[in-house]
Amino acid sequence: MKIGNYRLVNIKNEIHPELFTVKEAKALLYMERVFQAIGKKDGAFVECGVGKGRTFAVLAILSALEGKERKIIGFDSFSGFPEPSYKDQSPRQAKKGDWHITSPEIIRKRLVASGISLEVQNGIVEIIPGFFEQTLSSWRAQPIALLHLDVDLYDSYKICLETLYPHVVSGGAVLFDEYINSENKWPGAVLAIDEFFLSLPVAPKKDDASGKYYVIKP
Repeated sequence: MKIGNYRLVNIKNEIHPELFTVKEAKALLYMERVFQAIGKKDGAFVECGVGKGRTFAVLAILSALEGKERKIIGFDSFSGFPEPSYKDQSPRQAKKGDWHITSPEIIRKRLVASGISLEVQNGIVEIIPGFFEQTLSSWRAQPIALLHLDVDLYDSYKICLETLYPHVVSGGAVLFDEYINSENKWPGAVLAIDEFFLSLPVAPKKDDASGKYYVIKP
């Protein structure tokens, strides 16, 4: 299927065998609802914590369907977690190096499998490897329409929000992968989000169908 300058193909199930579970379907619908809520706001789609690349692929596909040639930017250490702080202590027992599971090359291959060719990726996709302390401080900032945070740890949420939230456009969205329903697993994430929004005129809002939380910036 060709839409504008993009050619989308069927997702290969051997690459994403779990994509259409109930959980994944709810996640896809959640992303689509937020996407509709922000309308056609100008700005990049940014994800911190790319992981296996599923949400990153969804952002790229939604952008392709929209027809706006906006940037899709992914930040990830691709080396696993940095050292967790004491604020992250939980039964989960997060350790430095956890989630060292993928690479920029693998993410690009998964985007191809999702219908985003390397040619298209070279025009719109930017994958920035490294820990947030280094990469965010040197990133050439630009307006952000949608910011998806899946970074698990207190310090990671703190630096991502402090650095990137000022660049989210009015009416843009910030999505949190770990909030409230993950407080026993990722207490540092919940604490960092609560602290950041305590003095702001907006608070995380729950999407009832998926249980995820997000903010639409005033």
